Amino acid sequence: MKKGWKVFWIVCAVLAATGLFMTAAGAALGGLSMLSNRDELEKLSEITSDGENLSSGYKAGEPDGDMITAYEEVDEIALDLSELVVSVVPSDSSAIVVDTSRLREDVRETVVISQDGSELKIETDGHHRFQWYTDDPGMLYISIPEGENYSSFSAEIGAGLLEMTGISAGELSLEAGAGQIIAEGFYADVLEAECGAGQISLQGEVVQHADINCDIGEVLFTLPGDAEAYDYGLSCSAGELVVGDEVYSGLRNKMKIDNNSGCMVEAECRVGRIEIMFE
Repeated sequence: MKKGWKVFWIVCAVLAATGLFMTAAGAALGGLSMLSNRDELEKLSEITSDGENLSSGYKAGEPDGDMITAYEEVDEIALDLSELVVSVVPSDSSAIVVDTSRLREDVRETVVISQDGSELKIETDGHHRFQWYTDDPGMLYISIPEGENYSSFSAEIGAGLLEMTGISAGELSLEAGAGQIIAEGFYADVLEAECGAGQISLQGEVVQHADINCDIGEVLFTLPGDAEAYDYGLSCSAGELVVGDEVYSGLRNKMKIDNNSGCMVEAECRVGRIEIMFE
């Protein structure tokens, strides 16, 4: 073998070994991150294990312009909240009602609400830090007019819990860093869901395109109909991806499935787990 080719194959072998090492290291680091997040996830399980919605028994008070505020002519909603427990529920009101009265006083001060034209933003001030799962910050309630369809609804949860019911939007975007998002009874033309080390549980209808990404956490996605009602673009690295009765796993396992359905479900799983179910 010529010297040049020998060097070439040695380099290839080194790069291959390096790739395997980095994959293993990534999985290990992901496991450590998940362990560090275990207290939060266990607390989330305690909150949601009673089988009742967070909004059970809740009735919004009259807007007072202070702790309970109303917003009208809204077409876009953006939530960027961390270390809070949040419930988004439909109501018979014609306005969106944000209720911070159930939050602890110091936590209430971290919530920033603003409306710019038809866009409503609800955010937490990142300069304040507290451990939501041990300090009991209380609950933030957001009531949405029942049957209203929004052009976009986005929610980013760094830590904590977001439970939402009955959202209808052209574009629905959900991101969970280390917390949990539970979205039920939603309708969306386009859905984007990204999960870091937490968990996202989805149950709803998507008519055009769903893009699901999972790092080291878990995504559970329940769709109406059966598996053949959708097209798929699937990618799995070191985790597990389940579609109905089929399991896709192993390093860099990629698959395209075309059922001529007109609705594409793309799912990329790295070290965690994605399960797509049907009802």
